[in-house]
Order: sequence, then C-alpha cells, then structure tokens
Amino acid sequence: MFTIKERIAIARIVSDMIKADNIIEESEIEMLNRFKNDYHLDGHILNEARHIKFSTAVSDLCTLKDEEKIEIFTSIKNMASADGLCVPKEAMLLLALRYAFGIERDKVTKRYKINRKNNVKLISCPTGEASISSQYVIYIEGKNHSSINEIIRKNFEVNVLSLRQWGFDFIYIPSLVDEFKTMNSDYVKDVINYMAPELGKETIDVVYERLIRMDTITFCNHVLADTLNVEEVKNASPSLFINIGTSIVPYCVVSGPVECYTEFLCIPIGEDITLQIKDFIKAYSKLVSFHSTPSSAYMEDNNRFKYFGFYKAMFDFLVKAEPKESDMIVHPWNSSFEFPQIALEDLVLSPQEAAVYKLILECTYNHPLGGLPTYYTKYYDEIISIYKRIYSRENADLPENLAPIRSRIERKMRQHLESLVNIEDYIPRMKDGKYVVSAMPARIQIRNGHYDTPKAFLGYIWK
Repeated sequence: MFTIKERIAIARIVSDMIKADNIIEESEIEMLNRFKNDYHLDGHILNEARHIKFSTAVSDLCTLKDEEKIEIFTSIKNMASADGLCVPKEAMLLLALRYAFGIERDKVTKRYKINRKNNVKLISCPTGEASISSQYVIYIEGKNHSSINEIIRKNFEVNVLSLRQWGFDFIYIPSLVDEFKTMNSDYVKDVINYMAPELGKETIDVVYERLIRMDTITFCNHVLADTLNVEEVKNASPSLFINIGTSIVPYCVVSGPVECYTEFLCIPIGEDITLQIKDFIKAYSKLVSFHSTPSSAYMEDNNRFKYFGFYKAMFDFLVKAEPKESDMIVHPWNSSFEFPQIALEDLVLSPQEAAVYKLILECTYNHPLGGLPTYYTKYYDEIISIYKRIYSRENADLPENLAPIRSRIERKMRQHLESLVNIEDYIPRMKDGKYVVSAMPARIQIRNGHYDTPKAFLGYIWK
C-alpha cells in the first residue's frame, strides 16, 4: 500500500508525462485510468498533485522499496510510449526518474536493479528572467579539480559532438570564455552597452573583464547558486548539471496563479567524465524517438553574441555590480545596519524589525540555547526583558508569531544587499525550533564608540 503522500507524488509524475508532448492521446488517458485504479488516484489526490513540483514528487518516492521503484518506473515508461512516440521532454523526465531512483540494468540478467550508492539529485529553482531553458549539459564544480578539467580539455570536441548529435549543448565555462575572447572586444563592449545602457564606459570595461575572467567555480557558486537561486550547487563536487524542463505549480490555471520552476538533474562524476557522458547519451537514446537540434549548431560564427537561455543567465549576472563580502556593523540605538565593504547606504529596518533582528543576534551568540526559541522555555521572561531593553520601550510586546517579521527582514535584506556575496550569513532562519543567523561572530560588530563583537552586544549574562 502507498501512503497518500506517495500517491500524490505518483499522480504528479503521471500528469507531467501526459502533458510532456502537449498532446493528450486517448491511449494516454487509458493509461491514466489504469494508474488511477492501480494506485487509488482519486479526485482529491489528482488535485493535490497539481500543487507540488516534479522534483518534489520524485523525492517523495525515493524512500520506496526497490521493487516499488522499479514497478513505478516501468509503468510510467510504458505510458510514455503508449502513443508510439517518446518525445525529448518525456525522455528527460524518464531519465530524471531513473537516475534519481538509482535504476540500472544488471549486466548479466538484463533486468532492472537499484544502485544503493546512487547520489544523483534533482534540483529546482524559481524560473525568472535568468533561467536556463534549452537542452544543456553543463560541467560544474565549486572547487577546482585539475585532473577532471584536464580530461575535459583533451576530450572536449568529442564530448561536444556526442551530445550535439542528440540535441544537447555541452557547456564548459573555460571554452565558453575562450569563445568570447575570440570576438572583437569593441563589438562585445558595444553589445554590453546596448543591453545595459545605464552602465558607464568604465563599468562596461569592468563587465568585459569579468566576462573573459569567468571560471567554472565562479559560475557554479555565484551565477547558479546566487543569480539562479540554485543554492544546492554552492561548493558542489564535479557534476553534470542537466536541465530537464519546467515544472508549473499548480499545473492548471483553474487552481490559481501559477509558479514556474526550472528542474535540473545533477549527476556527480568520477575521473572519467567522457564515459559518464556516453552512459547518459546511451540511456537517453534508448528512450527518445526523435531529438531537436541544439542552438549552437547554427550559431558558430565569431561576433555573434548569443542572448538567450544559458548565455542570458550568465550575461545578466555579469552586468550586475561585482559581488563582495562585508562585515555587518550594528547600530545599537537606531534601526540601521552598516556594511562597510560594499558601496551601499545603510540597511534600515523598521524599529520593530530591527529590535527582533537584534534579539535574534543576541540569542544566537549569547543565549544558552544558541538562538531565539520559538517555543516556551524557562528563559521566556528574560527574553522579553532583553527585547524591551533592545527596543528601548518598556511597553514593547514581543509578538508571539515572529515568522512574518522574519520574512520582511529577509525581503528587505535581499532587495538592499543584492551585491553582497555573504548575504546568506546575515539572513535569520529557523533551525531546530530557534531563529538564528549563521555569520561568524567576528563578522558582526557593534558601533558604540568602538567596534566590538556580539559577545558584548548588551553585556547581559543569562541566568
């Protein structure tokens, strides 16, 4: 028997497969009815499935027994071919399901089996202006791995041609940068000026220099992790990063306003990346009935600045101010927070927001529990006393529900501190029932005639 959560996940995956080719065949509806009967997918289950992402659905099924994973994958694979065709989108969804489940063919019996050492991930990010939309296989790494990079350089053309044959662009950042270096620099700068006319000449020169200095680590940790909000890849091990399509939630507009998410398959690689690319292509080719031509196949000439999909995401990152780290200086007697290493005005919160944020700081660094607890503790009266002292108002009441205030603080921080690399260190988050910040104590200083660390924030000793 499957749980309600698992049945909802199955319903979401089935629905994505039906809609993948934008045509709903009679044979697919017949398969859907079979799924509804076999897995007890009633109207409530189908409606709830509209409100989760494909990647969430797959994740919810990863704890199933081996035989259940194989059964579901086989059934959905049969559905994909029910109309006699398996389009690229269907093939990518099937591959994502297969890799995430760890399904492999036994070399002897030729039957499916589960690789329990599988550590492939499905990753989702909100789709916005800077989204990857075409079929790309991107090499990512959060730290330098010279041996793998050497293999990629030696086999680059082979990998490019192998993937292009099946409709994929292979993106290797150093080669992409070399492509920009071969272009006329004045032409590239004119394009930058056209796309971002608000930039001055000196800034355009800086953007161009950043473009030709881009490396895989910067791309992984800042373009993907920060600009595209794919936080899971920050400091990632060497991996193939493959977009599998867009997940719409809810997937029917009658259920309310929709949100779009780009979904990625992240496959960690060993030393032989070429072999893993071949394995990926082999698995894909056995599923897909036909494939599309990648964009780069008809845009190889120099002095053609591509501004779509992957290229647009990287360009949008480059035209922003170069990210920097900064300490934070707390102003104890007002609502301002100073970030001295970046050229921005002080962050100003409302008095209540500032008081709550300072209370979270105080509790993170000085409280015996290591954060501001959201549940009742023996420290409750002390916490209220500290809050009034921070707020400088004896009649100040600490709200019972701090979640809306925390959300407002995060929103203002993200809007005001967009160019700050270490912004995540300062955003308050919920952890183990407590609100905390993750910045190292030395990063936070107090302006009260001299700078000091959070340990001396109020000089209060907890009982």
